[in-house]
Amino acid sequence: MTYFEQISSKGAFFMLPERLLIRVTGSDRLRYLNGQVTNDLKRLVPREAMQACLLTPKGKLSAVIWMTLQEEAILLEAPLELSEELMARLERYLVADDVVLEVIPSEPTIHVFGDLLDNPVLKKISGVLIPRLAFPGKDIKISQLPSDFLKKHQTLTEDQVEVLRIAQGVPKWGAELTPDRLPPEAHLERQAIDYNKGCYVGQEVISRLRSVGRVNRLLVGFSTTKEGEVLHAGMKLFSLSDSEKSIGFITSAVQAFGADPFMALGYLARNFEGHDIIAIDETTGRKVRIIKNL
Repeated sequence: MTYFEQISSKGAFFMLPERLLIRVTGSDRLRYLNGQVTNDLKRLVPREAMQACLLTPKGKLSAVIWMTLQEEAILLEAPLELSEELMARLERYLVADDVVLEVIPSEPTIHVFGDLLDNPVLKKISGVLIPRLAFPGKDIKISQLPSDFLKKHQTLTEDQVEVLRIAQGVPKWGAELTPDRLPPEAHLERQAIDYNKGCYVGQEVISRLRSVGRVNRLLVGFSTTKEGEVLHAGMKLFSLSDSEKSIGFITSAVQAFGADPFMALGYLARNFEGHDIIAIDETTGRKVRIIKNL
């Protein structure tokens, strides 16, 4: 059993980094937010997070967020580095709406997944169900945990979480997710877009991509084919038969153990999906043969 399979089956938990949390209140909060995000807030249920995108009028990403229904409020979560941009984006479309946007501190929280979800202690705690690693998981505030819980169970490191993230093909803001990205390029339509909801900023572009067009590149997982080969973010991708014209690039890369192949995420031109691919380090000229995993 591989490292990834052991962790994902046995279950584990990790500390969440500090996040941007915006509490949205006011009688118009649901109508207002539904006009901003790509998913349908009418399907929100308590203690279950929903993913959505906020877009520019041209359909490019402003943010990818998680939304949670609270009593008399909706809580938005986004990466901390989007604090200024996201607040400005939300306030830009506030006109005469009865809506209040309040940034609140993020409490120390763990994310639990796998068989550890069946832990009798954790099952009794009401957390938020959220698939952060593309499989079932739950966020639980540390203040809700028994005082000895963290001592009895090992916390995953940031590097271990990164291995799981890349193995699961989960895009990350600042790496796979950037302001020049269209949501379908990162497969965000799988859980962050509702094509049947009402209008929102950028909807026309997203609907057109689905009905009459398609994106030119897609997020893909890769791995090296030989021991000792190294991948890193920024490497450009080429067809084995043509090393002159770039057909994509690596956005994230990681190695689980010393002898394991490198895993990576990157964007690949969709008309080259069946081709043999190499990654080239432009600084050294080093070429690495890779295979497509996702």
